[in-house]
Amino acid sequence: MEKELPRCLDSLLAQTYSNFELLLIDDGSKDGSYRVMEEYARRDGRIRLFQKENGGVSSARNAGLAISAGEYITFLDADDTVPNDYLSCLYDCITANRADIAVCDVAFIRNGTEAMRFSCSEPIISGKTALEKLLSRKEINSGPCAKLFRAELIGEERFPPMRAYEDMIFNLKVFCKAKKVVSCHTEYRY
Repeated sequence: MEKELPRCLDSLLAQTYSNFELLLIDDGSKDGSYRVMEEYARRDGRIRLFQKENGGVSSARNAGLAISAGEYITFLDADDTVPNDYLSCLYDCITANRADIAVCDVAFIRNGTEAMRFSCSEPIISGKTALEKLLSRKEINSGPCAKLFRAELIGEERFPPMRAYEDMIFNLKVFCKAKKVVSCHTEYRY
């Protein structure tokens, strides 16, 4: 991850929406990722850096949830990128529509080419319809990324300590509580 991390962090720090806190959780990395995170944290006061023993992706995300103080929460994996309007688009969409969750397009890039895309066809949907789209894996991706959640909706929900489908279980629990989900036109790149 050490090589991909700067590209990810640069995409976040270039956001047009700048009123955010970036929690970086080092999950016991064995490469130079922590040094990269330290350098970025020194350069930008919005970054809070945490180091923990390796426990896997669920443990790292749960650590972030435990210390998060924001009204809204989004997740980003260290090897992914977002365009500079990512946060502003999600934030504007969720607040303007008083929604519980905002989702956006997801592009899976393999060898420089788009291999697959998730794109929600409706701009405003009920939580039930969103859950159906999430389960069908056709219009809303099953992972926690490419979404902005109202923190209050997440509440005490956490990722189960599993190595597969932990993200789907988390999303199922949170989407079940959502009344309104909105789709906005920005993109998350895996």
